[in-house]
Amino acid sequence: MNIIQDIAYVNGEVLKKTTENVKENPQVLFLGFAYVIVGIGVSFLMNYLLSGPIGIFGGIIMAILQSALVSSYLFVLGNVIVYNRFRWKDARYGLTHYLWKVYGIFFIFYISNMVLNLLAGIIGTIIYTIYWVLPLIILLLLNPLPEAIYIKDRDPLDTIIYTFGFMKENWLNWLIPNIAFMFLIYVFTSGIFSSEILGSGSGGIVWFIMLIASGVVISVGMLYRGHLFALLNGSTRRKRQFMRKF
Repeated sequence: MNIIQDIAYVNGEVLKKTTENVKENPQVLFLGFAYVIVGIGVSFLMNYLLSGPIGIFGGIIMAILQSALVSSYLFVLGNVIVYNRFRWKDARYGLTHYLWKVYGIFFIFYISNMVLNLLAGIIGTIIYTIYWVLPLIILLLLNPLPEAIYIKDRDPLDTIIYTFGFMKENWLNWLIPNIAFMFLIYVFTSGIFSSEILGSGSGGIVWFIMLIASGVVISVGMLYRGHLFALLNGSTRRKRQFMRKF
């Protein structure tokens, strides 16, 4: 099986599974939108409650709350991917399911950022070049990190290391659909903040429709990514070539 045939086969299988999820669990289309709204609400509430002396603990508390929301979202998403089952009550169960795993990954990134800040005082201005380049490298090499969190049963550091290995083996199959996914998100999100929409008489209605549409695109994209990761994670090109015969 050549590379093009393999890409076509992989995305064909992933598309079928994603379509099946959406048909049997249409509520999942609004999952991303719901979590964004909850996340914004929690941020506003905690900023208000953590003002004053207690604010010194605000960073830790906010990190834990954000980790809980991410954990909940990935737990619900994982159940749809693995079991083709969507239940709103899973959002509550998921608050703690991956909590410390997600928090651990955030903590590793936090420590890495502290090290970079420390090096800035030693190395000098060259560190600012790293600040510009490093997020792009992380976005590329750790792009499947959310999927690795809920599909692979590993500790935070091993999850990051595994993600690097996954990208090394599957970078082409992973990046092609994800570039298309990011382009769609860009199109919709840029439309949300378009001056033509915000300045038109019916701008509020159009803006809300595009906001909902953006959430749907993100939800479908995350389903697609989950199935793509699961398929690539459990197979090689040779194995997929063998499976095509049956």
